[in-house]
Amino acid sequence: MRPHARLWVLIGALALFLSLAAALNERGGPTPAQAQPAGQRRAQQLREEHLHLKVRHGGVEYGVRLTIVLNDDGSGDFPRRAAEARTRVKDRFPGAVEVQEQTLESGTQAYTLAGYWWPARTTSWAYNPAGKPGYLSDDATVVAASANVWNNAGGADWRFTGGGTTTRGTGACRSSDPTVALDGANTVGWYPQSDNVLAVTCTWYNPSTGQAVEFDMEIDPAWSWTTSTSGVQIDLQTVVAHEFGHALGLGHTTVCPGNLMCPTYAPGTLLRTPQADDINGLIALYGRSATPTPTPTSTAPAKAQLTDPPPGSVLPGSTVTFQWTAGSGAQEYWLWVGTTPGGYNLYTASQGLNRSVTLSNLPTNGAAIYVRLWTKLNGSWQYNDYRYTAASGQ
Repeated sequence: MRPHARLWVLIGALALFLSLAAALNERGGPTPAQAQPAGQRRAQQLREEHLHLKVRHGGVEYGVRLTIVLNDDGSGDFPRRAAEARTRVKDRFPGAVEVQEQTLESGTQAYTLAGYWWPARTTSWAYNPAGKPGYLSDDATVVAASANVWNNAGGADWRFTGGGTTTRGTGACRSSDPTVALDGANTVGWYPQSDNVLAVTCTWYNPSTGQAVEFDMEIDPAWSWTTSTSGVQIDLQTVVAHEFGHALGLGHTTVCPGNLMCPTYAPGTLLRTPQADDINGLIALYGRSATPTPTPTSTAPAKAQLTDPPPGSVLPGSTVTFQWTAGSGAQEYWLWVGTTPGGYNLYTASQGLNRSVTLSNLPTNGAAIYVRLWTKLNGSWQYNDYRYTAASGQ
């Protein structure tokens, strides 16, 4: 090849290289698979604030405990921004009254209890992935693991159940919409928050008995959440496992760092499982699992049967006496009464070996009332379900 021909070949190659470089520059360069979009917000230090409200909903007064996960950017402005965040979250609950935090100190231990619990020592939940960050993978698996780490941790008599996906929303975190505020389901989902808020967990309970009714958890998709154990930024499992701890009834610990229920978290680190003081709090709240919690099993002929009021009937009024047969070999009975199938928002308690109980203040609005009668047989809980219609016009 002649020298001038070789020169033109080199010039052509250089032009092609420059055009490719310009094209890559225009589109920002190639993006690796699973790379996090540059627009995701990064956090410096996570801190948690609590807000305790008295809320009237559907004519019933509830306690609502809110845990708000916030970013402290180190600017020294955190107290003001935290106060503003508390106000914005409170504004979601029109007419709510803020009350003093009622965490229960544990004496010689460092854990605290939130002031409510689930008497059946179990509750179900589901995950709604709608609105999650587009780059995030394995989120459903990680969120499920965040709940499962609490199951029988250290031998505690506690268990989260469910964990599938749902399309239900997180209405318990915004009571201004009465059609969805309490839907009988505990849901973890994604919902944009304001300013420096990363997540909010909202637990409703009966302020007279301390019995938890429902919880929802909202996570803001704008932040730099990660699910892998490498390249960690804000570890989704660490934060969500901490929030599940609040949902089941734990407050914070003062043995920090080193416990999951510490009130601060440093992005880039992993602490995904309950530690010694977390487990101490869990056992203090629910005891040890020498007695299995009610778990649905296959039908058996020895279960007790409700006889009065007749199943399927209209209840006689707001005060009703429920009676049932002895079954065969029963070790204990437990009764749930709720406004949703399998629910117990109206009543839940062990009956021992008693075969009747009188309940007051039941609804008189003509709506469906669901009753689940548990029978403990050979250490295993089995149940029968019944549907009634509430009295009306009273």
